[in-house]
Amino acid sequence: MSATISLLPSMVSGTALPSETIEYSHGMIPSFGGNLSFAIVMGILFITHAVFGVFYKQFYFGIAFFIGCLLEVIGYIARTLSNNDPTNDDLFLIQIVTLTIAPAFIMAGNYYLLAKLVAVYGNFYSFLKPIAYSYIFVFCDLISLVLQGLGGGISASSLSSEDNESADLGNDIMLAGLIFQVISMSVFLVFWLDFVYSIYFKTNKISRKFNEMYNNDNIDTIDDDSNIHLNTNQNNNQHNNKNNYSKLSSIKPSHPFDLLSKDHLFNPDYKQLRQNNKLLQFFPIIVTLSVLFIYVRCFYRVFELAEGWRGELILNEIYIFILDALMMSLGIVVLAYPFYPGHVLRSRRYSIEIGARLKLSDLKLTKKDLDQHLYQIKLNQDKNRFDESDDQSKSENFNLTTFADDNRVSSNLNNGSPRSQTAFA
Repeated sequence: MSATISLLPSMVSGTALPSETIEYSHGMIPSFGGNLSFAIVMGILFITHAVFGVFYKQFYFGIAFFIGCLLEVIGYIARTLSNNDPTNDDLFLIQIVTLTIAPAFIMAGNYYLLAKLVAVYGNFYSFLKPIAYSYIFVFCDLISLVLQGLGGGISASSLSSEDNESADLGNDIMLAGLIFQVISMSVFLVFWLDFVYSIYFKTNKISRKFNEMYNNDNIDTIDDDSNIHLNTNQNNNQHNNKNNYSKLSSIKPSHPFDLLSKDHLFNPDYKQLRQNNKLLQFFPIIVTLSVLFIYVRCFYRVFELAEGWRGELILNEIYIFILDALMMSLGIVVLAYPFYPGHVLRSRRYSIEIGARLKLSDLKLTKKDLDQHLYQIKLNQDKNRFDESDDQSKSENFNLTTFADDNRVSSNLNNGSPRSQTAFA
């Protein structure tokens, strides 16, 4: 499958080489400067995520990004070395396999983040339970990983031996793996964007409904089947109810991204994690950017392989740098500090539980009963208010007891009590 191609001017050690015609079975000679630059960038990101993963105790996400970044580093080092040794089959095989499968590991980390965020904000805002996302999409990732790795290996070895038939087979297997990955990512984006839309925009409507129910005191009873019965009759306690919940009912989010003002609508189990956490407000947007960058890269790779090993996209390295290397770099760097998941989710202080074993019931779509959800919010608010009142009462009693003890000691000293004089002797 050898072909005569024109070697365009490329940067080697800062100098431009003249154009020349050479025989190269791999289709293109990678530039030295460009690939070395991305090898350095990926190396920095690899070290950054490795250090943060250990410091913030990120097990699954940390390992996924650790492997993904490492594969990117190895791939671009192989491309850099290929500039001086363009006929080296081992270097070609390394770069094809590593750069092909690396995005699957990065996306595996992002899939896990959806599960964690659903747990933090509540199942009500998601189609599925947190554990379902981890199992479903990581399984899809494994399928695409196997297909791309297998196809890449077959193609790389076949191109080197000029076996056209096997090379085409490997290309088709890689293409199938990439298409499967794009499809699974597209499904993931549907779930992800619905979740993001729900916590940013649907919560405004939920908040208005919540305040309306509090102001009108129209919740009457809840039966054994968790059905809400609304009291349509206005009563004399309406004014008192407004006073009691004035702080809650006055909450009017200034903009959809002001999640702190809508915090009472979310999972109370992680209230402390969300408290005063301004980075967490924008974290879903950052994750969205990361996913979209990887998504663009995978789409590019589909069209690249669809053209074959002598197509326009694969023979022009500028497309690889912009639509592959740059997209991957951006997808990884946006989840570095300060938006590293362990930092944003305060993993050194809090543990987010998403479950361990997947049950058949976890695959069912979450039933969204708005009235029940609002009533549960009301119960949580009442419980928090009771707890705060109880803590305040205990604090006041403690202060009164301490004050009384201090007065008693002072009185004993002033009266010359023998016991007090002995105690202080």
